[in-house]
Amino acid sequence: MSYSKYMEFVKSLIDYEILKQDYSKSDTQLVDAIVELMTEVAISDGDYITISGKKVPKSVVVSRFEKYDMMTVQYVMECMKENTSDVKNIKQYLLAVMYNAPVTMGAYYQQKVNHDLFG
Repeated sequence: MSYSKYMEFVKSLIDYEILKQDYSKSDTQLVDAIVELMTEVAISDGDYITISGKKVPKSVVVSRFEKYDMMTVQYVMECMKENTSDVKNIKQYLLAVMYNAPVTMGAYYQQKVNHDLFG
């Protein structure tokens, strides 16, 4: 699949046009970065993607990215906004957040609910 066709596929997965309407221009730039990075990973030639210093099979990374929807992107954006540490390599940091998002999102929101109800 070509770069532009895969980018369109990603945009359809995440309801890109709706996200653009819901966010400010600076936030939309982050949405665009997420789309670009997802596309770049999927179209890359290598068999592995380095995430947090570990080689992960590209097929595993792409599989996780293909589970994305609008809520997953919103979660990634929330994680990026809440981070106050000095990130040396923002692309690698964003890639790690994106890779982990599908498996951490449920626990994150459950913790928020627990805090609100019992904290």
